[in-house]
Amino acid sequence: MKNLFFAAAFLAASGLGARVASADGDGMSWSAKEDIVQQFIQKFNSGDIEGARATFTVDAESQGVLGWGKIETQLPIWKALYESLQVRVTVDSMISEGDLVAVRLTERGTSMKPVFGQPVTGKRYQILAMEWFEIENGKIRRRWSVRDTGSMAQQLGWASPITRDDVRFPRAK
Repeated sequence: MKNLFFAAAFLAASGLGARVASADGDGMSWSAKEDIVQQFIQKFNSGDIEGARATFTVDAESQGVLGWGKIETQLPIWKALYESLQVRVTVDSMISEGDLVAVRLTERGTSMKPVFGQPVTGKRYQILAMEWFEIENGKIRRRWSVRDTGSMAQQLGWASPITRDDVRFPRAK
């Protein structure tokens, strides 16, 4: 785990892409685990939120800029962001070790509809995002996501980034 952290930090700082393989006890190759993450990204990019959900375990959890919770709490957020900002992510680099996959992404979008109290501006944005995935039995068990929402808000012409208080969806327990 420590090696993955340092490798991810190096990738983020250097801008280089790399793949780091390690021996796994679960029989899944690192490329198979990375493929699961790629499937999630492809489903999200196409607006197939239910398809994206299918890449996760039944009891999956996700930590994003809007908080921690069961994956079901993220689905309406993903749908709203996809529809309002036309969000698309591109994988810049991906590494894996054990049951973890770390991804450095470029996220792009355009403000096309109001979202979580933010106005339509018609402006575009491009930001850096980092996501970590824990893979279990061929599915994503946990996801951690970090994005530069301050830069996103600035590029879109918003007064402030979207916060947890702006999102009005029920939280799953």
